[in-house]
Amino acid sequence: MISTPTTYFLPLLKGNLIALSIDEIKYIRSDGPVIYIVDAQDQQWACGQSLKFYTDLLADVSFIQVSQSMLVNLQKVRFIDAVNQELELICGKRITMSRNGLKMLKEHIKSKGYKW
Repeated sequence: MISTPTTYFLPLLKGNLIALSIDEIKYIRSDGPVIYIVDAQDQQWACGQSLKFYTDLLADVSFIQVSQSMLVNLQKVRFIDAVNQELELICGKRITMSRNGLKMLKEHIKSKGYKW
């Protein structure tokens, strides 16, 4: 894995790599065995790695796993609906969180000094 502080060369299917900066990635989702990286232009890139691989890789740069199949870039979140366990991204897309995902998100936000 070659990277600079803001750009990652991420492995895709068939041995290809894509260079994406952190702020270009909105979220990463799993659809069965295939993982998709969704960028700022809503282009989806099929990847050969597991969601856990990306969770571990991007944990220190504002990504958090909010459900079993979804990893979200917190820089792209506009609104958190704790009652309905949903996030709304800046682009308007709504993402459902698991109870554990909401709990982890709350802990992350509190660890940054914000009140919940």
